[in-house]
Amino acid sequence: MKKLFVLTLIAVLLLAAGCGVKKEETVKEPDAAETPETTFDPVTYLQGLPERPSEEDEIPVCIYCELRNPEKWDEFVEETEQGKDSSVTFANITIEGDPIYTYLTFDGDRYQALTDTSHDKFGVPATYTNEGKYLYQIMTVTEEETNGGSRPFEHHLAFLSDQVYDSDQAVYDAYHQGSTDLFYLWGFSKIKE
Repeated sequence: MKKLFVLTLIAVLLLAAGCGVKKEETVKEPDAAETPETTFDPVTYLQGLPERPSEEDEIPVCIYCELRNPEKWDEFVEETEQGKDSSVTFANITIEGDPIYTYLTFDGDRYQALTDTSHDKFGVPATYTNEGKYLYQIMTVTEEETNGGSRPFEHHLAFLSDQVYDSDQAVYDAYHQGSTDLFYLWGFSKIKE
């Protein structure tokens, strides 16, 4: 019975693919006016996002050596620095190209991150929550060895934490020392120009 179901499902998917039907999906932030708190389920929202974010998506996407659509992230940071409630959805792209989505909220006092790995084909599907009092968005520069010799690299990272750090370097050092107080949100590195 299971084999029949799987074969039927494969046949239907192949038939749909062969018909040239392509559904364009773009990721948009949930609108609080359209999704009252009593009905909005962030887990369902994250799991319903597309398998691959596209260039037209309105969410920040951290991929390899850049943060695409940083305006939404910057808007979130600005609002939270003013003590306003805010939320942002963003995606970290794995080395295989799969998105790991996070829905980050700020309630005027604390940040809460709900992360969903169900789109990561090489990972274990899970949804987990982390929170922190402080949001750190840092940029540090390190010298790293490459095939062409030593080169400066910029590291752009974002974390949640309940601990107070006095500098970007202190956050970066704690991260590299395996601090369990820091929750990694997103990051990328690139050769400094």
